[in-house]
Amino acid sequence: MQHQRDLFHNFIDFKKAFDRVWHDGLWFVLRGFNIDEGLVKTIESLYMNSNSAVFLNNTIGNSFKTTVGVRQGCLLSPVLFNIFLERIIQDTLHQHSPTISIGGRPVCNLRFTDDIDLIAGSQAELQVLTDRLVTSSKAFEMEVSSEKSKVMVSSERVNDASITMDTNPWSWYINLNIWVPPCMRTVARLLKFALE
Repeated sequence: MQHQRDLFHNFIDFKKAFDRVWHDGLWFVLRGFNIDEGLVKTIESLYMNSNSAVFLNNTIGNSFKTTVGVRQGCLLSPVLFNIFLERIIQDTLHQHSPTISIGGRPVCNLRFTDDIDLIAGSQAELQVLTDRLVTSSKAFEMEVSSEKSKVMVSSERVNDASITMDTNPWSWYINLNIWVPPCMRTVARLLKFALE
């Protein structure tokens, strides 16, 4: 990694990630990645007659067809989710040139299942990546949680920054590496001053 570089991170959290995988979108993505048609049809058939029901007060309600979500406990579910998310990430990063490199290799995200760290060299670049991820996610019926997603920057030069997702601003405070809502910035600045 380049020394003395500012690093801007957005730790993304999806709302009910595994429960929101859109079945029709998943079949489209599998075919788009040239997964064998026979395998796609087999997976589709596993989900075709999926029904759910609500159990409340020792009573099972009427069943209804499910069109979203991967099966809990199924060994195939994490694989299907990763393939689905890969398409969202590919759309997000299409024609993006990362400004950060590690070991000479350009890097703009780190991922493990539904945990994503968007990485940028500037606030503007992070805003672009965030906007693209939100747009790509919406196209596949996924939703990024602005409440649970967190941003962070490692910098000796940047004192304050913010990005927005839709109309919801996220803010972070730099040297403490903790998220601070806008209403607490004065307190955070005083705390920073006291710690120096």
